[in-house]
Order: sequence, then C-alpha cells, then structure tokens
Amino acid sequence: MNDSRRTHPHARMIRNSRALIFSSAITSALGLLFWIVAARWFSARELGIGGAFVTSMTLIAGASTLGLRNGLVRFLPETGDQSGQLIARSYLLCASVGAALALVFVAGQQVWAPALHSLQTNPSHLILFVVATAGWTVFVLQDSVLTGLHHATWIPAENALYAIAKLGLVMALPFAGEWGIVLAWSLPALALLIPVNVLIARRLLPHRDVRHAAQESGTVRTVSLVRFAAGDHTADLIRIAGSEVVVLVVLAKLGPELAASYFIAATIPASIGLITANIASAFVAEAAAQPGSARVLLRRGARQAIVLVVPAVLVATIAAPWILSVFGGNYRTEATGVFRLMLLSTIPQVVASLAVGFARFQRRVSFVVAIFTVNAVAPLLGAFVGLSRWGLVAVGAATLIGQCVVVAGVAITLVRHGEADAVLDRAAKVASRVRGEARHRRRVHAVAGVLDELALTRGSGDPLGTQRVMRTDNDTAVVMIEDRSGRRVVRLALSDAAANGIDRHVRALTAMHGFAATRGIDTERLPLVLDTGMCLGHRFSIETAKPGVRPALATIESVSRAVEAFQWCHQFQRQVRNLDDDCLKSLVDEPVAVLTADNRVSRGDLATFRALRGHLHDSLSGLDVITSRTHGDAWLGNLLIDPVDSRVVGILDWEDSTHDGLPDIDLLHLWTSVRSGYAIAEAYNDLTVQELVGLQFCRMPNPTLPAGPLVMLAWLLHTSGGVRRATEFGLSMRWFDQNIQQALTHWRRAVASAPEVPGRTQQLVRR
Repeated sequence: MNDSRRTHPHARMIRNSRALIFSSAITSALGLLFWIVAARWFSARELGIGGAFVTSMTLIAGASTLGLRNGLVRFLPETGDQSGQLIARSYLLCASVGAALALVFVAGQQVWAPALHSLQTNPSHLILFVVATAGWTVFVLQDSVLTGLHHATWIPAENALYAIAKLGLVMALPFAGEWGIVLAWSLPALALLIPVNVLIARRLLPHRDVRHAAQESGTVRTVSLVRFAAGDHTADLIRIAGSEVVVLVVLAKLGPELAASYFIAATIPASIGLITANIASAFVAEAAAQPGSARVLLRRGARQAIVLVVPAVLVATIAAPWILSVFGGNYRTEATGVFRLMLLSTIPQVVASLAVGFARFQRRVSFVVAIFTVNAVAPLLGAFVGLSRWGLVAVGAATLIGQCVVVAGVAITLVRHGEADAVLDRAAKVASRVRGEARHRRRVHAVAGVLDELALTRGSGDPLGTQRVMRTDNDTAVVMIEDRSGRRVVRLALSDAAANGIDRHVRALTAMHGFAATRGIDTERLPLVLDTGMCLGHRFSIETAKPGVRPALATIESVSRAVEAFQWCHQFQRQVRNLDDDCLKSLVDEPVAVLTADNRVSRGDLATFRALRGHLHDSLSGLDVITSRTHGDAWLGNLLIDPVDSRVVGILDWEDSTHDGLPDIDLLHLWTSVRSGYAIAEAYNDLTVQELVGLQFCRMPNPTLPAGPLVMLAWLLHTSGGVRRATEFGLSMRWFDQNIQQALTHWRRAVASAPEVPGRTQQLVRR
C-alpha cells in the first residue's frame, strides 16, 4: 500500500473512493452468493429465522456504535497524535454497549422477537449472540478507522477475506439449522479483528503524518466529537429502525417464509446502496482534511455514484424475476414486485446519501436526522399499514416514496441556500453533452449512405477514402475525407435549411475566388469548391481541406491574427452605401422575422423584438457606411492556424457571408466572442463602436457608428443565423434561453438606464 502522506488529496480521494467501491462490489457479489447458497442449503423457515438473528445482531451493533462509525471518519483526520487513544476508547466503549444491549434484547425477546426463543432456552446460543454482537460492533468500526486514516485501500482485502470465509462456513454448517447462518456470519468477523487492528496499531498509526493533521485542524476537542456522535447516532438509530426493524415486522405479521422473501428482496438493493454510502464516507474523510476542496470532491463522488448505481439498478430491475429465481421459485413468486421497487429506490438514494455526507462534513447533524427520519418512517408505515392488504409491495412502494420525498427536501434546501442555480446549470451542461452526443450519432448514421453513393458516383478511380464526421451544432454534416489526392471536406445537408446554407457557402467562395482573380488577391486562406450537387436527395459540396488547427485559447496573439484575417476578407467588394429601407430589411427585419417565428418566443419577447426593430431602424436609417464582403460568423473557431508560427492558414464556414454587409459586425462579433458575452450594458454606456472596442483591438471601418445599436445588430445577425441553420437538429432550450431571452432582458435594462446622447449626426466615410 502507498503511503498516504505522499499522495495529493484529490488523488487520495479517488483512490480511497475506488477502494470502497471495490469493497462494496466484493461484499455485494459474495454476499449475494452467500444468500443464494443459504437459500438453497437451508429451508425457508431456517433462512427466515437465521436472517432475523443476523438482522437483530446488526441492528444492536449499529445502535452500539454510538455515532462513532461516522464520527471516526469525520474526526480522525483532525486528531493528530491522539488517534490511537481515540480508536482504543471507541472500541472499548462500543463493544461494551453492544454486549449490554444484546443482553437487553435477549431479556425482552418474547416481546419483540418470539420466533428467536432459543436465545432463552440455550445458554450457548445466548453467549454466542452476545459475543458476536460485541465483535460485530468493533468489526464495523474498524472500517471507519481505516477510512478516517485515509487507508481505505485495505478494506477490500479485509472484506474479501471475510466474505470468502463466510461463504465457506455457510456451506459447511447446514446441519446447525438457523444457527449455521449465524455462525457463518459472525465467526469470520471475530477472527479478523486481531490482524486488522494489529495492522492499524503497528503500521498505519506510526507512519501517519500527524504534523499535517495538526496544522490543518489542531487537536480535536472531545466536546465536538461527543456532540457530533450524539446527533449522528440518533440519525443512525432512526436509519436502522427503518431498514432492520421492518424485517422483524414482516416476520411477525406474515411469517418466516415471507420474511425470507422480503429479506432477500431488501438485501440486494441495500448492497447497491452501499456504493453511494461508501463514496460519501470517503468524501467525508477527505473533505475533513481538505475543507477547501469539499465541493469539487462532492461532484466527483456524485459522478462516480451515478455511473455505477443507475445502470446496475436498471439492469437488475429488468432482470428481477430471473435474479430471484436463483434463490428459488418461491422467492420469484413472492418478492419480484417489492424487489423492483426497492431497486428503484436506490436511484434517489444517491442524492440522499451524498446529502448526508455533505451534512456530516459540515457537522449539520440535524439535517442528517431529518433525512434518516423520512427514510425510516416510510417503510415502517408501509409495513404497519399496508402489509395485510397489499403484501410486501406496500413496503417497497413506501420506501421509494420516502426516498423521493428526501430528494424534494434536498432540492428545497438548495434553493433556500442559493445553490440550486449552480446545480441546475451543471445538470443542464451534462444534458447538453448527452444530447449533443446523441445528435452526432444521428448525423453519422444519416450521412453514411450518402457518402457511399458519392464514392460510387465519383468512379472507382477517385473513391472517397477514410471518413471522419466532424461535430457541428446545425443541420450540416461536415465530413473530413482522406483519399489518394489528399484531404477533402464534404458538406452534406440534412435539411432544406442546411441545403440553403451550403448554397450560400458555395456562392460566397465562388464569388471571392472570382473577385480575387480579377484583382490579383491571394486566396490561399480560402477553401476551393471542387464539386457540388445533389446525391440521394441531399445537397452536397466537396472542397479542399486547409491545413492547420483551430486556436485552443484566446490569446493576444491569436486574437490579433484573427482580426487581421477577417479584415483581409473585408477588402472584397468594398463600397460606400446608404443604410436605406432595403438595406435595413436584410440587416434587421429578416433576422427579426427568423427569431420571432420560433415558437419558444413568448408574447413579452415578441413585444421586445418589435421595440428592438424600431430602435435599430431609428439608430441606423439613412447613414452612409462602408460595406464589404463579411464572413457572418467571425470567431476563433472558424479559423485554422499554423501550429508553428500561429499565422492564419484557413477561414472556414461561409454560409452566413454576404457581399454587402457591415464589416464592423464581423469585428464586433469577434470582440464579443473572446469576452464571453455581448457586453450590452457596456455598449450603451459608450457613444461609438470605436470607443467600445478601443484602438488596441482594431480600427473599425465605420468608427462612429453607435455602439449599443451595433452590438445588438451583431447579436441579432448571429443568433438568427444559428436558428436558421438548425431546423432538423434544432438548438436546445438552454441555448435559446442563454443566447436570446437573457440578451433581450439585458437590452431592456441597458436602454432603460442608458445616458442621454446628443442628436445623431450623419456618418462620415472615406471611399
């Protein structure tokens, strides 16, 4: 095992989380095998009573930990050289309480567990039960010690040895009846207590970095631990009541056979739930040592839990009857419904377990108590109220409802503490990535046949070679082709909107190459269209592929190169014209019509668009301006640079290009893209567009155009282009909200608070 002192906290968190997950997998798999063997080798009555004995033992042991199971995880990272004393005192105290509570349980056995009468009739059974309960209490605590010392990597080995020994004993002790199950469960745990704690005392504690622990948190105060343990123990008792006492209720109401069915149905989901619980424990230990990393660690734990739990639950839910058949035909008949409901409840339990972990880190034990109260009351209500009428399904349904109530409570708490927006934003980003991946797969599938047909129609002497479908956010599939003549780019339209876009792209490149040929302008930055037409009903174009890579970061050098590249485009078809009604129709009215046609635009937004249209007409109408060929989507992602000297070697995606556009719009869009926002409020505080961007960025072709209206015009042209290009693969509601609705809100506020400006003057231009 590696020394935890030399491990970065984040790496140690991942390592210990994986160890606990692996331990849970081993425990769950071998534990499942244990109960399969027990169900096959013991009668249903023996399994029901033996399971009740095990449940009683674990119930008492859980109550005997006095909150120190989680207290050790939370406080051992802070105890420094007091760790050994804390561990020894915790063992002695909890084992003593476990033995005492076991005796109390035996004394009242006829009241709460009449079926376990051998505890009072056989002294050897009594002694075994008391010793096993005390030993199991320490066995539970030593895993918490290993986790709190950041050495959870020993836990999988310990639990694997325990599970294998337990499995061997259950196969060797069928002659002992229900006590064969109890012996198989408890003897291996007792045997492992000595070697594991020798390891802790002689190897882990002496080599612990106590100096670091003391620097981080100092010596832990006893009163803090007692307060935390008392609150957490209350929560744990409530949790145990909800999960363990239900077995005894089922036993009393429905008998040993149905109790065995419920026990099996609850055991497998509980094993899956251990995955999240162990991830939460690893989080608590690491967050206590590194409080500043708590939120990052929690997000990593959440990702691990979701990836592991959700697929396992869905598969097990579908295969529930076959899984239960392994235990026996009667288990499939009696337990399939409750088994599926208990499995589904482990999905919302992910949220509950991580919320409990975060609350323990923050020492908010009242929140832990609240969560466990809901989770305990729900199945108990199902057992007491619904067992006689609906059978075991009532307990499963109540458990699922309880977990969903907890999720709702966590959501409400996040809203009250102002953290809901961040959570929803992260969830939206994940959903967006999943949605984007699914759409990319659809594009790949949609273009496969068209590419094969293009290869045939181009003849055997010029086949399309290696193909790679690029990721796009619209209805045009872009495919990189490698063949004998070199690299080529194939554009395929997946909708009429994309077909129109390819036509505009081809016309723009053709016009620029033609114009450059008459003026002697070098066009090596522009792709050359090699072929265009229709194939299987899809518009396509094939063009040369430019070398280079897209800029990874917006640096001063990359932005400067981008400005120069787009200004190079603006030398094509440069002229002076008046912004008359016809010009403003294409610049303003048509983009507004594209956006307002979207059914996601509200009535309030429609009114805002009408006001914006009038505002732009009033601000720009009648001005004389310089126009030129514009790119229409000027940002770093549409450039290719030489990786050696960073010069621009390719300018891509010309479908929004126009021959008589405002070149200032290109430069403004580039400026806003590297700022991650249109800076609408800032624009309305400056008089001219040149004042807004500054001379250090570039000299604008029409420097005295009004800044605010021109920024809104740049936004209008960009967003309408995005909506126009994506009909089959429409843009998400999240994109619409962030890029349109929020911008309209910012514009309304900016106009309302903008300072008064002098009367408009005629724009002066130079030919």
